[in-house]
Amino acid sequence: MIAVYVLVEDGQWVSAGHNTGGYEVDQVVALGPEVTGRYVEALGRMDPEALSYFWGGLVEGGALVDVDARRLLVFSRMLDAGQRAAFLDVLTRTWPGWRIDWAYRDASDFYDYPGVAPPARPDHVPPTLLEVTRLTAHARYLAPVTVADRHGVRAYKMSLEEGEPWLIGPRILDLLGEDLRCTTLAASPLCGMHVDAEAKAVGVWTVETWTGLREVWPILWPGWSLELWDDRSAEQVTRAGGSLTLPDIDMERERREYGERLDDLWLQGGHELVHFPDDEYRRLRLLAVGS
Repeated sequence: MIAVYVLVEDGQWVSAGHNTGGYEVDQVVALGPEVTGRYVEALGRMDPEALSYFWGGLVEGGALVDVDARRLLVFSRMLDAGQRAAFLDVLTRTWPGWRIDWAYRDASDFYDYPGVAPPARPDHVPPTLLEVTRLTAHARYLAPVTVADRHGVRAYKMSLEEGEPWLIGPRILDLLGEDLRCTTLAASPLCGMHVDAEAKAVGVWTVETWTGLREVWPILWPGWSLELWDDRSAEQVTRAGGSLTLPDIDMERERREYGERLDDLWLQGGHELVHFPDDEYRRLRLLAVGS
C-alpha cells in the first residue's frame, strides 16, 4: 500500500517522498499543513523522477501540499464513505484558509498539477474491460446501478468484488437480473453508476478514484457518453426518479470513530517520525474532531 507525498513551493516540487503507509495518509493530513509538511520532510527528499515507479495503479493514497497557493490535493483508497466524510469534515478545521480538493485521478493529478512539470512523463496503467459473467450482491461493499430506458428507471445493487460497474461496459445491462433489484442500500456506497439506455449516456460517481477512465472510455463504452460526478451521489439519486434512495451518514458517530482512527496512528508511535509530542497531538485532535 504505497503512499506518495509532495511539497510544492515556488512552483517546484521541493520535496517528494513515499512510504508503505497508504493506510495512514488521511491520519497524517488530518492534523494540518504543519504536521503534514514535517511528515513529508521526514520521509526524505526525492527527485520526482524517482517516483515514476509508483505511478499508475500502485498508489493507494497521497497528498500534494502547495504552500504558495495554500492548496491541498489528497486521496485515499483506504477509507469507506463514512470515514472519508469525517476526514473531509476534519480538514475544514485543521486546514483553515486552504483550498482542499480530492484527487480523483489519484497521483496523476499530482503529476499534472498546474505549473509543476517533472521532466519525465511516467507510464500509467489504464483501466481495462472486465470479463465478468455473473454479478452478485453478497459482499461488504455494494454499488448502486440505476438504469433508465423506455420501461422507466430501475435500481440494482452489485458487489464491488466484481469491480467498479463502469469497467464492465454496456454488457452490464445483460447481467443486471431481478435478483439484484433494490430500492436502497444498508450502508453508504463507495461509488455508483446511472445508465440512460435511450440516450446512450452514463454518469458515474466515486469516493475513491478513477485514473484514466475518461481516456479509455471510448474503448470501454464505444458510442456512449460519460459524465464524471466526482462524489456527488445525489446526481444519481435525482436521475433515479424515486427508484433509489441512499442512507445518510451519521456524522456525529463518524467523527467520534475518526478520532479513534487518529489515535491508532499518533498514540501508537507514528508521531516519532516527526518528533510529535502527545500534548500537541491532543490539541490538534480536539480541533479536528471536537473531543
